[in-house]
Amino acid sequence: MKTKLVTTILVCTLSVFFSCKKDKTDPPLNNNSELLGPETSKVTHFSFNGSLNDGSGNGLHAADSFNITYTADRFGRANQAAVFGGASNPSWILTPSLGAVITGFPMAISFWFKPVNVSAGQTIIKADGFERSASSGFIVAFGYRPGQIGFTIGDKTVGGSTGTNYVVTPQNVLTNNTWQHVVVNVRGANDYDFYINGTKINGCTVGGSATSMVFYPAPVRGIIGNNDDYPAYYEGALDDYRIYTKVLSQQEVNTLYTYHP
Repeated sequence: MKTKLVTTILVCTLSVFFSCKKDKTDPPLNNNSELLGPETSKVTHFSFNGSLNDGSGNGLHAADSFNITYTADRFGRANQAAVFGGASNPSWILTPSLGAVITGFPMAISFWFKPVNVSAGQTIIKADGFERSASSGFIVAFGYRPGQIGFTIGDKTVGGSTGTNYVVTPQNVLTNNTWQHVVVNVRGANDYDFYINGTKINGCTVGGSATSMVFYPAPVRGIIGNNDDYPAYYEGALDDYRIYTKVLSQQEVNTLYTYHP
């Protein structure tokens, strides 16, 4: 039986965790044009501004969706963020194959979200080949303990737990019903950074034996708001979901955090 990527995240959080500091103040406004366009390795960007189109220039528009509605974004602009209904009102988005734009490390994921309840069993983002016999691709999901978030990769190993590698934050770095900015940098297996609201999170737990991220089989589809293996519906709002084929510097993280259109 396949060991699910999200299970790895949940199990790993049984380790001892450290406290962390989180910036709870509003970021200063940055009214300059966004510095991180397609020419700087941005390969997909869902702004959810009333549509499910990809704004990166790569044309990776949503392939399918179910029960998606829209709400105000972090600036209070109506219908500028996607809403996911959780287990009681399931919703999800399917994205096209990412294999043409993501071939391995490095990479970075950035998004804004407003979770209703930060709790285990909710998948925010996943990308794999929808092959249930092997762990592959990547997943972003909440951890086992309160206020945690984790990122896991798979190397397409069939069965067992040897085919994954993960990072999970300490607990209580996230807050319910609040807009928060998340960045995860992936330099390689066992080499990750998490940023919450522009601040690098210390004390993350890293583990697993996978040394590569493999999407298997093709096409490498993505799913937002659920896990294709079993129900793990995210409940809350999501905005400005981006993927980069580079590691974001602190300055670039700050640009995304403070950017105001």
